[in-house]
Formats: sequence, structure tokens, C-alpha cells
Amino acid sequence: MRREEERIKVILSQNVEMDQLTPEQQMKHEEARTCITCNNEFSLDRPKTKHHCHVTGRYIGPVCQSCNLQLLLNLLTSLFLLQFT
Repeated sequence: MRREEERIKVILSQNVEMDQLTPEQQMKHEEARTCITCNNEFSLDRPKTKHHCHVTGRYIGPVCQSCNLQLLLNLLTSLFLLQFT
């Protein structure tokens, strides 16, 4: 069990930069009007960001800045909790 926890820690602690978007991904991102997480429309108060997997670098989709920060916080919380288990 301990080895598995260590493997998970190593995987989750990676922070791979996002891969370059394909032309199709870029076009879909630019055309997106709502966040794929909360379904709210993007606006000046809710700007669009590019959500990606920090382990693989793979682009996931357009999310608002608020959701992107919450997703990052969830990841950091998981890492924190793994340190003390």
C-alpha cells in the first residue's frame, strides 16, 4: 500500500506544461462561450482559460478562471493530504 501511495504522490506532483493546441483545438477553444465545468458564460469577470492535465500536458477544455483555480486547489489539496497519510 505504501508503494502505491508513493507512486501516486510522484504522479500528482508533476507539473507538465500544456501541449500546444492543434488548429482544431484552438478553433474550438476560441469559439467556446461557456465553461465546461460550471456552464457559465465567459465574461470580463469570468475570463476563459485553457484547462490542461498537469501530469500529461494534454489540453482538456475551456474553463473559467474561477473553475480553473478551484481545480488547481483540489489538486493541491490532494497532494497535501497525501503528504500526511
